Amino acid sequence: MGRKIPGEEKGSVMVMVVISLIVLIGFTGLVIDGGQAYLTKSRLQNAADAAALAGAQSLPTAGTAASVAITYAGHNGMKPLVSDINSSGNTYTAFRAADRVVAQILPASQGETITQPKYTEEDLEKLEDELREHLNAISNPELMALANSYSITYETTQETIGYTFAELDGMTSTALIAMADQYNITDGLTTTIVPGTHTAGEFSGYSNQQLLQKANELFVPEGDGLTTLLIDNMSEPQLRECAADYGITIDGSCLKDGKIKDQKIDDVIRLLKNNLPGHPVISAKIISDKTALINAIVDKLNQKDATTSKTITDKNALINALLAKASSMTVTVPKYREQLCDDIIDIEIADLDDDTETIETGSHPDQIKVTCTRTIDNSFMAILGFPTRTVSATAVAENPGFMGDTMPFINWDSYDVGDEIILWDKEGSGNFECLMHAPHDPYYHFDPAIGAEKKNGKVANIKKELENICIPGAVVYVISLKNDVMVPGNEIPTSKGSFVYPSANTKNKAIISSDYLALLKCTVISYDSKTIGLRIDESYEDLSPSGIETISGRPKLVE
Repeated sequence: MGRKIPGEEKGSVMVMVVISLIVLIGFTGLVIDGGQAYLTKSRLQNAADAAALAGAQSLPTAGTAASVAITYAGHNGMKPLVSDINSSGNTYTAFRAADRVVAQILPASQGETITQPKYTEEDLEKLEDELREHLNAISNPELMALANSYSITYETTQETIGYTFAELDGMTSTALIAMADQYNITDGLTTTIVPGTHTAGEFSGYSNQQLLQKANELFVPEGDGLTTLLIDNMSEPQLRECAADYGITIDGSCLKDGKIKDQKIDDVIRLLKNNLPGHPVISAKIISDKTALINAIVDKLNQKDATTSKTITDKNALINALLAKASSMTVTVPKYREQLCDDIIDIEIADLDDDTETIETGSHPDQIKVTCTRTIDNSFMAILGFPTRTVSATAVAENPGFMGDTMPFINWDSYDVGDEIILWDKEGSGNFECLMHAPHDPYYHFDPAIGAEKKNGKVANIKKELENICIPGAVVYVISLKNDVMVPGNEIPTSKGSFVYPSANTKNKAIISSDYLALLKCTVISYDSKTIGLRIDESYEDLSPSGIETISGRPKLVE
């Protein structure tokens, strides 16, 4: 067996040191050149993001959007200018020095439409808890009124109760007015009768026949533009007018130059007597003054459609009158209040369980894709044969406009652009009512073709979700009643009956038509998990399909 001779390994350490130095220099080059590439990548990403967001504001005009994008890329360190642009189809490329910016317009695409349940089981459980809290908080008269609206049969009992001033003072206006009605008390109340809103213009295109039919339906009396004549005593023009008014056709053989022949007058008289409503008849109503008749019809309709509302003008006087009526009162209450609450909840939750929503998946509006590329020189890596490297960053942005997502509230107060409002259920400076929403979702998904669906109770369980959208500076949308309909005493129809403004006493899930609504574009000023401070930036009164298209959104990055 051979033995190593001392000194045989002389020089091997030097080889190892040289190899180690080469590896160390290589790693140092990777770190330095890699750090430079990382820093460049970060700068390019900032430029691409800014360029895409800026360009999205000019969509769908492709050329303008690309020019704006490349301009903003230049504002963020890229060298190409708008004058460097070469275009091919929807792709716009600009080169200068080591930099390249490519702006590509991605046309809108249609996705798949699917229908799915609007609320999950978890949502329904949370809504049930919220509804129960609301029902437990309302008075017996309000609870029974709600049960009656659902045609629920329930047992009642008589209960003798005594109220203190403080207890009555804490009741809602609706409960106090209901109690006053029960005891025929008018102290502190003002009754307002609001006539209908029909105008003469509605009937300007009506024929005489249609006006007579409407007058008969409304029992318009003789004298208001109507005259009753014996048919035998009618003149030739009156005979023709009577026939036309009642839709009776005079045979052409009885006419000459549009007038009744003298020898045919008796034939036309017999025709009318045997064909007018209630025939045979000897007399008929004819229109003597069309304008007066239209005005009479309008008056009748406005009387028929008039609404009566009561408002409290002196709460102290009303409370004192209630206390004076009886120190103790016998009132009708549900015999089993808790069971009645359960019955109402069962109906409402079953109604919600049937709700579906249609959503689109995979669709997108026009988008702009911006890619910023820069060729940089390597330092140490050049020693290893890699003199340069290319670094790129890409961003995709779109400007979806208004997509239907609003805050889950409806504004119930007059507004002006520039106003600052405090929003959170019924707290704060404004009067807001709730809209239907899923508990896991802070947005109400507004469809202008349907309207806004009101919700009884309060918005709960979404404070955490609201934190994600109520960031100071963020843009949000709020649905509002239109200024011109927010007139005390004005009747506003819903899918479940009308209410008189400013009362918000509507049934759960009552839908208010978009004809009565406006959309407020607001900027978030503050959010403290309790109240949301907003500034109204724009208001949109036209919520028709063409009006919605004009509502501006805000660009957002999607990639």
